[in-house]
Amino acid sequence: MNPSIRIICPVAILMTSVSLSAQESGDRFTKIGEFQILKVTLHQVKMKLGPSRFTASGQAGDYQASIQYQADGVYVNFFSGEMGGPQLDLLGFSISRSRRGNAKVKISTSRLPLQTNIAGIHLGMSRNEFTNLLGVKVDWLGDKASSVFKWQQPYTPVEQKRLDPSNSAPDRHFFYMEVWVEGTFSQDNLVAFSVWKSEEPA
Repeated sequence: MNPSIRIICPVAILMTSVSLSAQESGDRFTKIGEFQILKVTLHQVKMKLGPSRFTASGQAGDYQASIQYQADGVYVNFFSGEMGGPQLDLLGFSISRSRRGNAKVKISTSRLPLQTNIAGIHLGMSRNEFTNLLGVKVDWLGDKASSVFKWQQPYTPVEQKRLDPSNSAPDRHFFYMEVWVEGTFSQDNLVAFSVWKSEEPA
């Protein structure tokens, strides 16, 4: 893994208001409870919510690790992957009415309440409510919706020293940022959604 690249696969972010910057519009969807994507690891999530079995699938770039919790009939998954590094940085999460993976694996009950309203996105909302909340172009494929929000984020002084210590490319001292939001609907009701975030040096 290239330590200078961190990617969080699919998630969706959208502009909700012209008064918000791209970063403000996207990042508001990347926090669930006290857990911010790219800022914590799956191990830190487990320390707060309680024991949960790690599940893994795929190889190399398709590798995905996750932990799953349930509370009040809602299932919340926290994801990492190859770009999350050996420490398994949180790259995304999903919220749904149905469980994921092997039905024989016991799902842990969170020791804390699970937040299921993410900056206004919540299970049961309609397609129009979902689209209006995001505020930008939403692509539809049957009952599935997806959108992405993009912006450039300048390096901090620490990141510049790590990624370009000789200052050889000052015009490229920023990250390409993307946030993805995806939703699944049934009879005009949102039954599942996921959020992912990516961060890649220019």
